[in-house]
Amino acid sequence: MHRHAVLAYMMATVLAAAGTAGVVASGQPGPASPLSIDAFVFDSQGRPVADMRPDQFAVTVDGSPRNVTSARYVHRGPGAEAAARGTLRSGGAQGASLFEPSRTILVVVDETSFPRGAEKNIVAAADRLLDRFGPGDHVALIAVPMRADAMAVSFENDRVTVRDTLRGLVGRATPIDALARTDDIRADPPVTDVSAASSAASGAAGVETTTAARPVEESRQAGDLSREPVPDPNERREHPIETLTRLLAGLRVVPGPKTVVLVTAGLADVERGAAAAVRNHLQAAEAAAVGSRAVVHVLGLPAAGQRGTWSELDQLSGSTGGEVVRVGRNVDQALDRLGLAVSGAYHLELDATPADRDGRTHAVKVTVSSPNVVVRFARRYVRRDDPPFLAVFAPPVQPMGARDLPDDPQPVSGREPDKSRRRGSDPDPEVDTVVARSAEYLTGYFSEFRNVVAEEDYTQTNLALRPVEIRRMKSDFLLVTAPDGKTWVPFRDVFEVDGRAIRDREDRLRTLFLESPPANAMGAAARVQDEGSRYNLVSPKSNINVPTLALTFLLEPNIRSFRFRRGREETVEGVRTLRVDFEEPTRPTVISSPTGVDVPASGSFWIDPLTGRIIKTFVRATRVSLSDDRTTVTAEVTVVFHRSDSLGLWVPAEMREAYRQGSYTIEGRAIYSNFRSFQVRTEQEIKVVKSI
Repeated sequence: MHRHAVLAYMMATVLAAAGTAGVVASGQPGPASPLSIDAFVFDSQGRPVADMRPDQFAVTVDGSPRNVTSARYVHRGPGAEAAARGTLRSGGAQGASLFEPSRTILVVVDETSFPRGAEKNIVAAADRLLDRFGPGDHVALIAVPMRADAMAVSFENDRVTVRDTLRGLVGRATPIDALARTDDIRADPPVTDVSAASSAASGAAGVETTTAARPVEESRQAGDLSREPVPDPNERREHPIETLTRLLAGLRVVPGPKTVVLVTAGLADVERGAAAAVRNHLQAAEAAAVGSRAVVHVLGLPAAGQRGTWSELDQLSGSTGGEVVRVGRNVDQALDRLGLAVSGAYHLELDATPADRDGRTHAVKVTVSSPNVVVRFARRYVRRDDPPFLAVFAPPVQPMGARDLPDDPQPVSGREPDKSRRRGSDPDPEVDTVVARSAEYLTGYFSEFRNVVAEEDYTQTNLALRPVEIRRMKSDFLLVTAPDGKTWVPFRDVFEVDGRAIRDREDRLRTLFLESPPANAMGAAARVQDEGSRYNLVSPKSNINVPTLALTFLLEPNIRSFRFRRGREETVEGVRTLRVDFEEPTRPTVISSPTGVDVPASGSFWIDPLTGRIIKTFVRATRVSLSDDRTTVTAEVTVVFHRSDSLGLWVPAEMREAYRQGSYTIEGRAIYSNFRSFQVRTEQEIKVVKSI
């Protein structure tokens, strides 16, 4: 089930984590509990600094120094557990390494900041922002302004639904009535008390924030949030920051820290008489963020013909511990910076005083003694009764993956460890984290990419013959998710060979998967696969020539068969990647020959180190020839992935392959296009054995 009420979902996540690793913060703070605040520390390149000690922080509350008793770094987002283990092994965890299994992220898009017709660029940037979030993150996307009586927020771990909401954005860059008329603007003095700010923000909209029932409705769909497409000219229109304030106030019911990303082209210039009202809105938003323990980041996008102001947004984000990230020529560079900004935080514990729990806001200031670093923090504090963070201890065990395997790996699915393997060099925590991020990325990738069909234009050339033999096949390449949700079964349904149609393409997939009983569909598809393989120049029994082969190496239990090493940083498809090399020391191997002989694999992944996205793969598989034990058969498959804007995913774009045995060489090239969703339902267990 992908849709949940916010409170219920987050608490279920904490309980699940507690069953495996032990929840650090549980229950309510007692009267002697230390004062807890968050701090974000970055180096000059914008990268998080995770190895600081308590004595390197200096904190004042209402101008009075406080003793910092603990400074624990909490890793967040994809690969957080592996990163926490790496910190623990490096000795920078102060005896405990923490990670949060998921994050609560609210993306707010200000439609009033860009005009109609500019939606494409805004949607594209916000869509790429979603790429930076992990499959375990709970994400909601809201467009503002909203009607004053509309306040249902549904957090999703299904990005498809969130992206559907994103595609409904409409530019509304027009003068706002509330700012053009000063007679109906509240001229209250700046609000500094969180409870008063929350009441003002929610009371004006008729929304209570004392219970979860009002701001969050489980039955509401994220795409059903009511917004007036054509406003009543006599109706006072709400300023987008007012709407943001109501959203922030509503988040008070959600335990733990929250991240809010405001996507905007800047605030519209206002008349002098309305400027005071805007300042009040911003101060109320700041107070609501502090009360909800939410950090507000701003993603600043350019919009043609629009001139927005940024100083107020700098003030809002800076006061909550966030920052304004302006997008220039390189969108991904700005998004990567934002992704780093939400990847972790220090949880500081201070000696408490009775005044800390008086229900009022208190001024906070954090400084650090380390040179060349930047520290961000919420400038105000108010007591909350929920756990200060939803983090768990990272188990102090050697990780799977980087550089080496554990000394005594447990057999997985009958797979015994290779006793003859040699130990590599010390584990690399960064590589471990990147590999873990990719494994998590693939979990979400399977969920979103399930049942996708593409058109494959596949050419093979046998260079051993004179003249060379060329075979061109066109197929529907279909990826079907098995009932266990973990197995990805590829099917190549050939419909044209060397320009000659060999079947009726139009109704084949519908008949096969939609009109056949689920119990028969997989068997029928296997027969289709066998039927098409007879056109393969390599071998009718070879099935490693699929673009998703390497991805399966990072899934359980296969990932336990490999060890990984750091390669160079390289730019692929415009993305800065880390090349991660791999080899397979265990037996039996993932790939085997038709007669069951082990075929060890090696190769490389080109991975976006921040998100785990896989941009390119290379696999080499080698075995001894069945006819001559002095000759080897080598297969090499390289796949490059492109981003599909229609699916919001990185999909195979090109596969190149080469098969060599002595002077015998076959080369192939496949191009993939026309990706579209195809609903397939299967109920029987599938076992896929790859062969060369």
